[in-house]
Amino acid sequence: MARVKQFDVITGSIGKVSFYTRKGSTDVFARAKGGASKEKIKRNPEFANVRKNNKEFGGCSKISKQIRLSFYPIRNVADYNLAPALNSVVKNIQKMDEEGAWANAVFGCRNSGLSSRVLTLTAPTALAA
Repeated sequence: MARVKQFDVITGSIGKVSFYTRKGSTDVFARAKGGASKEKIKRNPEFANVRKNNKEFGGCSKISKQIRLSFYPIRNVADYNLAPALNSVVKNIQKMDEEGAWANAVFGCRNSGLSSRVLTLTAPTALAA
């Protein structure tokens, strides 16, 4: 459903077109809707790898959330969204896991064990991505 913010500013969707704004911008952008439906991704065998990738990314997000929550007492120090940077670091740590790689039968279940990758977290370039 589209919403009118001002007389000439619309956000939301009308038919197959979505209108949105970006953070830090007052411009309104339009894009065509598309892609597979949620049901198709959940059930279609063609999307098996997509489901596995989503599962792995969900695990990375949960771990990065716990790291982010540990920074809660000093949350006002940073003036940017820390979640993407932490997700990137955790995903790179997860890629180091050789046991659950793409070729392995347990793909989608790679380990994100941070305790075995402490040096990766303390590297000065870890958050400079």
